[in-house]
Amino acid sequence: MTAEVRLAVDVMSGDHGLRSSIPAAVRAVDADPELSLTLVGDQALITAALGRTHNSRLSLLPASATVAMDASPLDVLRDSSDNPLRIGLDAVAAGSAAGMVSAGNTGALMVLARQALGMLPGFSRPALCSALPVSNGHSYMLDLGANVDCRAAQLHEFARLGIALVSALHADATPAVALLSNGHEATKGNDQIRLCYQYLQDDPEVNFIGSIEANELLSGNAAVVVCDGMLGNIALKAMEGTAAHAARRLESQLGSSLAARLAAKLLTGPLASWRTTIDPASYSGAFMLGLNGVVVKSHGHSDGDSFANAIAQTALCVRNKMVPTLQQHFKVDAAETRLF
Repeated sequence: MTAEVRLAVDVMSGDHGLRSSIPAAVRAVDADPELSLTLVGDQALITAALGRTHNSRLSLLPASATVAMDASPLDVLRDSSDNPLRIGLDAVAAGSAAGMVSAGNTGALMVLARQALGMLPGFSRPALCSALPVSNGHSYMLDLGANVDCRAAQLHEFARLGIALVSALHADATPAVALLSNGHEATKGNDQIRLCYQYLQDDPEVNFIGSIEANELLSGNAAVVVCDGMLGNIALKAMEGTAAHAARRLESQLGSSLAARLAAKLLTGPLASWRTTIDPASYSGAFMLGLNGVVVKSHGHSDGDSFANAIAQTALCVRNKMVPTLQQHFKVDAAETRLF
């Protein structure tokens, strides 16, 4: 039996706003009878979008303002208006919601989350972390865009966060950790990557397997892949674009002749499974690790399927006690003092 969970959901943000978030919210509670959602945003617009949908596990929390996708995070932090990000995060901080999911402005979400929830001891900034669609086992990559420029010490922090996450979600106490670089040698990468290589190699609590290149990301050899936000975001979007391109090319080929169409009918089941495996919607949602609370960032261009999956992932984090496990894991750690 799954535990009852209530989440705050920013339904106003993202490229599609209410057009994707409301159907996603309805789908999420229909699929999970122990899930309740607090929909944060413009009350009139949410009510109109819900239409005749009535579910006691969907409630509304008004927010009078919105945050533009290109808004400056510092401007949003200084602004005291009641936007969905601030209201939702305050609900998590107050305990009326166990976690929050948003497809909104990443930088604004990060700075407001730090303000509302605080950081785990010894960590300076949250890191975006998401599962990779590996063929076997589990693999998580961080950072995926929250921190574009990272010092080696921050990359080391990301490794420790990733290890704790895998321990919490998969009971794997010594996951293999790799550093994303442009070669396997310790001398590859920029100054910070090379220095981080040394930090990870010298840390007895890290099962460091060395550097990996981008073409190895889906091999499943590493349970945790560490990188800065620039590399991570580019790598993730390149994989998503490649998957979408492969799917389009396959569909074109399968419709190119009678023989191909007949073959497609015979392979309906395997092809459907393959599409699900490579579909970015199946992996939508990145955890903001390092915060004293569960916050999940969905893609800005999330459709209903993507956003529903992000909601489900947020509930999974809560049920697996991700944040209490991280708090316990790091409660005796001292603050990071390295400058590089």
